[in-house]
Amino acid sequence: MTTTDLTTVTDDTSIQYGAATNDPTDVFLAPGAFEQAWRAAKMFASSSLVPRHLQGKPADCMVALGLAKELGDSPLHVMQAIYFISGRAGFSASYIISRANRSGAFKGPLRWEVTGRGPDLAVRCYATSSADGEPCEVTVTMAMAKDEGWTSNKKYKTMPEQMLRYRSAVWLVRLYCPEVMHGMHTHEELEDTYSPRTIERPTVARPALALSGASLMDEAPPAETVAEPVTVDAELAR
Repeated sequence: MTTTDLTTVTDDTSIQYGAATNDPTDVFLAPGAFEQAWRAAKMFASSSLVPRHLQGKPADCMVALGLAKELGDSPLHVMQAIYFISGRAGFSASYIISRANRSGAFKGPLRWEVTGRGPDLAVRCYATSSADGEPCEVTVTMAMAKDEGWTSNKKYKTMPEQMLRYRSAVWLVRLYCPEVMHGMHTHEELEDTYSPRTIERPTVARPALALSGASLMDEAPPAETVAEPVTVDAELAR
């Protein structure tokens, strides 16, 4: 191997991406595996058993196949659990909970304790760490949901307890065993955070120029302010 300044030249002509190139099953870097995965992705995209947002989209199915390999899970299971909100991918909360329960990170499944009603509703998700036996818990309340703006999602009005159960469980998993989620969000989080809303941006019209033959001393008409609707992500509008 010869090193010149910041450029490294090797006898191996393949592009090196860490340990990934040593894996012949890597669907993105191993040529043979890529071709096979692409055929599988086209098959999934033509199937009526995958969700509508993946039907007819082999590229998205291809990404889901790679993600399924990283997660060590069934491709169809991943495709059934993945959603897209405002151009971002997220899993269902129930899928994240099932992965946490199967991960061995906790002694037994996640559990919940519900107290209060209406605006005083609170849900505590708790479990016991398998590593050291320490208690793990997270409490989420309707007051918190309101302060964070989550209640813009209408499901907090129709099924508030269920939404708080999902929120508290995902929060607990993210705190105590983030490897289960691989840094992904849930689609409930994306709905709460990135559901689009419309704001108004004022646009000021330029004053009209004086026409030829008109006195320059004549007062130009006042400029009008027009409200131009712009749709943006709620996160960016805060």
